[in-house]
Amino acid sequence: LEYWIDPIRCKNVDASNLVHAHLIYLFKNYTYEEFDYRSISVLLTSQVYLSINHRFSNKAYDDLADSSDPSKPPPSIQIAQSEIFDIIQGKRYHILQYMKNNPEDADAAMEAVVRIATGTG
Repeated sequence: LEYWIDPIRCKNVDASNLVHAHLIYLFKNYTYEEFDYRSISVLLTSQVYLSINHRFSNKAYDDLADSSDPSKPPPSIQIAQSEIFDIIQGKRYHILQYMKNNPEDADAAMEAVVRIATGTG
């Protein structure tokens, strides 16, 4: 999935939003013991990417509810927005604990967040 969202290959923000949402979903059942640099990096970068590029809705169902023209629905991430929020909130404490216990990995993960947010890699 990460191959598809490389900014050099993919200029389609809606497709990248979809992939980032699914990357977050992959970590739904991760426990603290399973966290490593890659998992916290993917969770943090995907969360930031979606926060910047996806228009979250206050509606329970995000496809047609936000459109004034039902024939042109807004792009969907195909996962309930509440589910994405729940995953991020459920992992927040574990991510913080991992980062506190592994500062080198935390530094590298935050650098990855900056690269994804700025579209440089």
